[in-house]
Amino acid sequence: MRSAQRCLVPVVAFLLSLGAVWGQQAPNRPPVNDTVLSPNKTTTGGRAIRYIVIHTAEGSYQGTLSWFKNPASRVSAHYTVAKDGRLGQSVLDKDIAWHAGNANRNSIGIEHEGFARHGGWTEAQYRKSAWISCWLIRQYHIPFDRKHILGHVEVPGATHTDPGPHWDWAKYMQYVDECLKRCQAGTCSGKRIVVVLPSPQPGSGSSSGAHCHEQGGNGHNHDD
Repeated sequence: MRSAQRCLVPVVAFLLSLGAVWGQQAPNRPPVNDTVLSPNKTTTGGRAIRYIVIHTAEGSYQGTLSWFKNPASRVSAHYTVAKDGRLGQSVLDKDIAWHAGNANRNSIGIEHEGFARHGGWTEAQYRKSAWISCWLIRQYHIPFDRKHILGHVEVPGATHTDPGPHWDWAKYMQYVDECLKRCQAGTCSGKRIVVVLPSPQPGSGSSSGAHCHEQGGNGHNHDD
């Protein structure tokens, strides 16, 4: 018991030194499996993000990432979600992707492998996409409603029809809502944050600090 207490004291001190706010845990960012950065973007030093735009890729996951990487395509989106739940990133959040016309400046675009006319999005796709939306909402203070999470077809002036009539908005918004509620309870996305204390510095008898990692993560998280 005393040993456990000795371990706990530096953890608490470290968290307090960071000004940690208990009960206000941000969701863990979903691991990005494939980072294939696109030249089709407008670089910024930072911007206000107010909307999330849902797209259908009209093609495969790998094909979409390759198309966004092609300068001749003149299009891109921030994220692409595969049918098996893999997540690809083509544009950093701080930069403007070319995905939704006049909504580009203030939005994040999420593509989904598949075709609007066919539907067939998988459970893994819905859940991974909802997870990244949950993270974006908390990270950038985006209002959680259908005025701020919208389909490409709903962007004013849009000439596209995706994600199409088969996209299950009720399911999608439910999954995002569930994630947000888990965050309020301090268990965002069902993951746990583990505090790791490094070994004491030689001869000092004290550690050099602590760091956190997401238990079960694959180490591919990126900061935008």
